[in-house]
Amino acid sequence: MLPFFPTPYHDELLYSVFARYHLRSANVSFRATLNDLFGSPNACAVVTLPVRLAALEERLPSRTALPIMQLIRDHTGFPFYRPFLARKRAEKVVMQMSDPKSGSGVCNTIGQMASRVPEVSALRFCSKCIEEDEKEFGEPYWHRSHQVFGVRLCHRHGQWLIESPVKTGSLGTKHAFIALEPIEPESDLREADKSLQGHDKWLAAEVHWLLNKSHDLPALELESLRLRYRYYLSQMGLTSFHGNVACRELMARFTEFYTEEFLEDLHCPLTACSSDNWLLDLIRKTRCVSHPLHHLLLSRFLGLTVQKFLSEEVPQPQPFGRCPWPCLNRAAAHFRKAVIWHCPITRNTETGAPVGTFSCSCGFSYSRTGPDKVHEDRFHFSRIVAFGHVWEERLLHLATAGKSLREIARQLEVDPKTVRMHLSLLRENISRISIPSDISAERDVQRTKWLELCSSQPDVGAKRLRKQAPASYSWLYRHDWEWLMEHSPRQHRKRLVSSGVDWVRRDAELSERIDDAVKAIMQKTYPAMRVTISSIGKELGALSLVQRHLDKLPLARIKIERVLESREDFAVRRLKAAAERFHQLGETPQRWELLRTAGIRKEVADKIEGEIAAVSRT
Repeated sequence: MLPFFPTPYHDELLYSVFARYHLRSANVSFRATLNDLFGSPNACAVVTLPVRLAALEERLPSRTALPIMQLIRDHTGFPFYRPFLARKRAEKVVMQMSDPKSGSGVCNTIGQMASRVPEVSALRFCSKCIEEDEKEFGEPYWHRSHQVFGVRLCHRHGQWLIESPVKTGSLGTKHAFIALEPIEPESDLREADKSLQGHDKWLAAEVHWLLNKSHDLPALELESLRLRYRYYLSQMGLTSFHGNVACRELMARFTEFYTEEFLEDLHCPLTACSSDNWLLDLIRKTRCVSHPLHHLLLSRFLGLTVQKFLSEEVPQPQPFGRCPWPCLNRAAAHFRKAVIWHCPITRNTETGAPVGTFSCSCGFSYSRTGPDKVHEDRFHFSRIVAFGHVWEERLLHLATAGKSLREIARQLEVDPKTVRMHLSLLRENISRISIPSDISAERDVQRTKWLELCSSQPDVGAKRLRKQAPASYSWLYRHDWEWLMEHSPRQHRKRLVSSGVDWVRRDAELSERIDDAVKAIMQKTYPAMRVTISSIGKELGALSLVQRHLDKLPLARIKIERVLESREDFAVRRLKAAAERFHQLGETPQRWELLRTAGIRKEVADKIEGEIAAVSRT
């Protein structure tokens, strides 16, 4: 256990606390300090996101014990990244920083390794902050708000930050905690130019707020951030009615707002001719982590402080407009009237389009794929989910009244086949309906006519008899279907005429060409093609044949089933091809580079994690 531990100051880097411990402990070497703090002389002196904090917590004196989360929250750079990380990724960062043994991989988890925005190359300080710290605490210290790349001014005093000789990262001393020493006031220190005060003072203030005031904000998932951006862009007129962003106009206005020189200085340039850049990544479907500086730049462009952007509730997207919605039950008295108040929205798994399900109290339920483009879309449906009791009662009423199938279908605005299917399902209900006396008499007349016709031509089938007495047959079909089926002659089916196709020969020919077709498909790389029934059929020039008549081609079917690729198999093949390209270039790719080159999505990558690990090792 440590004999003492310095009390951290407000906005002090944990690195600075360790440096003050080293001075007060009078250790001869920094290795001894590392061994005191972490139990290992081989630990690294990390500036922004220190690791092995669980080992430090075990060694802290009981009277000055500080929880790991308090150290991470108040004295590391983690709060700068947390609001822009998915919840699981943020939890992973905390676990890696707390790891008592290594804690490697933190930079990968926050996306720093894949970002073009670097870390500061040397620790910085503000001369006025040093003066105030010496008066209040008797010693200066490293402020974490000064150590974020892009921050060039002190958020309190508006002075330029001064770069110290203490280097960071690969340029610095790996195992040394170096304290900030008092300095003499320099004559050339100057206030920030008025022309730069806008963006630079804003950035310094926003970074300080993130580090010191953002602790109570709820965790937002990356998709929520994207939806917020799209909402505010729509308020600026930069989205279409369908929610598509006007990318070129956005980039032009964004560059004009900041100037290309300012963005270059922050290592956040935009290429006008490219559709793949960090700004568009923020508003597209989120697949990777973006640097917090990118989020700050976009939120300021939208006219928001980062506090307002992260905390303000924004309206949820309404792809089907506001409630209530109309009921489209043609049989109901409230047809096309807005009486539906609830609409659960799901997503089409293939296209991602919103799908709304509208259910009315009359039992009628329909779904529609959105978003709505014009107001009239509210009066259309993609499919009927349920017809309901009101529609069925109307159907039975029309059928009992003697209406034809086509007339019923016309009145209910459905297909005649739908009418026939539902009538067959409702036969039991129809049989329970009390039949008026005049209908009962008509039933006896029609039955007599049909029996006389059947007995006069015993060798004639029901189809020919129906043509001779269409009125009687239709009446009995609608009102006395079960009796009609029992008293009709059996259908005489015609013998199937051979199509003349030699399926055995065709099967043999196709099965011999399948291996070559599969080989040709797997050789296609730009773009790669998955081995499916469709791709094999296209390669053979017999797409319709293998799609519609594979049951008549047993040899071909067996061969095709053996070579078909699942989504995971196809992903593994692309992964190996990408690894081979890197190997030919003499490069050792990172995991994210392999997945990006191979075009593998996260949900598939999770299923082939073993293959990814094996390819990465090779």
